[in-house]
This record gives sequence, structure tokens and C-alpha cells, in this order.
Amino acid sequence: MAGQDLGEVVYQEKLREDELRGAGRQVVRWIWAELSRFEVVGERLERAFRRNAR
Repeated sequence: MAGQDLGEVVYQEKLREDELRGAGRQVVRWIWAELSRFEVVGERLERAFRRNAR
């Protein structure tokens, strides 16, 4: 959001991710440039699926 402190934005995102993890969900991140090399994203998704299966 315009005018927000970047550090605060990052901190709030971390808190949201921590809530998801606390609820037993997996969080997988990637950037737009990585989508052109889907093997990178695919590997991250596979690792998340394996973690969730435990």
C-alpha cells in the first residue's frame, strides 16, 4: 500500500504466514521470474506436499 513502511509490510506478511503454518498449512513462495522455470516452483511445491504428508 502506498505510504506503508516496507519493513512493516514484510513483518505483517511474516505474521500472516506464521498463522497459516500454525493452522497446519504449508506456505510456498516464488517470484514472477521463477514461473518461467517451473521446475523451481514445482520442486518447492513438492517439498511442501512432502512436509504436509508427515
